[in-house]
Amino acid sequence: PVVNISWDDEQQIIDHLNSIQSEFTYRRPTEAEWERAARAGSEDSYSVKAGVFGTIAKALKEIAWFSDNADSRTHAVGKKVANKFGLRDMFGNVWEWMQDKYEGSYAGAPTDGSAFEGAGSLRVFRGGSWNLVARYLRSAYRYNGDPGNRWSNYGARLVRSRR
Repeated sequence: PVVNISWDDEQQIIDHLNSIQSEFTYRRPTEAEWERAARAGSEDSYSVKAGVFGTIAKALKEIAWFSDNADSRTHAVGKKVANKFGLRDMFGNVWEWMQDKYEGSYAGAPTDGSAFEGAGSLRVFRGGSWNLVARYLRSAYRYNGDPGNRWSNYGARLVRSRR
């Protein structure tokens, strides 16, 4: 994955891609889009049921890099089991920046899946990372950071659409 990337860095990449690409547009996912993709039609916290692999901890090892199996580092993408939508690496490995601004609650958030562009400056990231325990990898877990921050467990996932 792309690591040590700030929200601001990612925006420069998005702007560049959109300036040179005529067939597609690129952007960050919204929180609503990310959570829908991560859950892949499931209501479970991690998009997998414990019964499939034995326990939640064992199930997570099949789909995510986190403190139990990551050896304190990021890993190449695509090495874990895909979810029902065919997406990999939705949990763990690196936090993924969202388009949304962070608010402590969803009060006043859009109901159409678009990004919440509230008054604050902090941005949301989702998915957890290689250095976290399982509870921080839940589909609904969210965290926030300054858009200029870069860390070894911050990364990117872009949405690509036809123009």
